[in-house]
Amino acid sequence: MLPAALVIALTSLVPTFSAFADTSFQPGQTVVVVGTDGRGLKLRVGPGMAHRILTTVQEGASVQVVAGPVSDGADDWYQLSVGTPTATSTTGWGIATYLLPTAAVRSLSTDDGGARVFLAKVTAYSDGLGGVPIGARTYSGTKTRWGVVAVDPKVIPIGSAVRIEGYDDVIFIAEDVGGGIRGESLDIWLPDQAAAKTYGTQYRRITVVREGPDRGAASTAPSTASSTGVAPTTSVAPGIPSAPTLIP
Repeated sequence: MLPAALVIALTSLVPTFSAFADTSFQPGQTVVVVGTDGRGLKLRVGPGMAHRILTTVQEGASVQVVAGPVSDGADDWYQLSVGTPTATSTTGWGIATYLLPTAAVRSLSTDDGGARVFLAKVTAYSDGLGGVPIGARTYSGTKTRWGVVAVDPKVIPIGSAVRIEGYDDVIFIAEDVGGGIRGESLDIWLPDQAAAKTYGTQYRRITVVREGPDRGAASTAPSTASSTGVAPTTSVAPGIPSAPTLIP
């Protein structure tokens, strides 16, 4: 069981997602469900919360815009089609806040300070799950702990410091890798197995605060600590703490 103080700390770090929504979608456009904290987007019979729920679309799934937007006074709604255009497809209304154009999911840009900023798929792992042993060590040789993320070193070099939108008081350090972590993806280590199991797949904006020393180098790292990854390594980038920075 986790200490009460740690439970309180983790509770305070539950991410709050800032919408990326672009409400200028056009019929026929393909969009991606994002920002639901892994809960998925509920499609309803009509454009409004009072209408019956038809189905829930998983975060990260692609859907096609059929019509809209229609405002219910609080939110803009789009009619969306899920699945193939056959008798088995489902059409319902979803809130625009949780939709993002497919191209934006793969876009890569920089902020005013020159740091890389992109939208990434975010998952979670924990010791004792998915083949990760209790007391596991990361690819960097450090112990798994809160503040460690597993990455694809070709995209985020080992030793990099990153911020994940919604966890604005934490600097995460890329110390681990995983067999299932490819491209613009991160796996956050969580101390609680139950929380890792229910984290699901989320899409969040990532800012690389400090690049690791091996940016651009190809990786042949073995799968070890992260559930989806561990061996020798590089040190954390100068000036970046080896543990997450928690700001009161």
